[in-house]
Amino acid sequence: MFKKKANVSYAKIHYITLISENHIKNTIAGNVNIGLLHLEIYANFFGVKAYQMLDDDGSIPDRATLQQNISNYIKESGFDSSDNFKKLGPSYLVEEYIQEFDEFSEPLEAGQITTNLNKAKGTSYKTNNVSKVLKNLADEGVITRIDTGNTKKPKYGKMKNQ
Repeated sequence: MFKKKANVSYAKIHYITLISENHIKNTIAGNVNIGLLHLEIYANFFGVKAYQMLDDDGSIPDRATLQQNISNYIKESGFDSSDNFKKLGPSYLVEEYIQEFDEFSEPLEAGQITTNLNKAKGTSYKTNNVSKVLKNLADEGVITRIDTGNTKKPKYGKMKNQ
């Protein structure tokens, strides 16, 4: 519930917490028991108390608060995306770039997003690599994939509060 409300990808949680993506997915799906160490890491990541992570009836902070808590955790943990993103590939940087926008003014193709990302971040990612990340983010509900009739050129949108 916290991941969905925060609108954060499995990859970003993995990169920052160093918990494997598979373990994160299995934990969220309820397929594994969570250990105290991971519970504390998740709680710190989302900026809440550990007991709040276990309370099904408890209130979850709003998206803006969760995203701010995640940003604070990243800064406090010493994770520097400018030093690490090239080693991590485009996943982290694409998601970080998309989170900078409340919404897209219009849906964009992967090529347009790649061009904007490369210009804004001084990178040289290929559209194919960014397209794979965008597909994963759309599958997770972080952004919206819009069918254009051409299966090779979908557009991606981000609506307010997404």
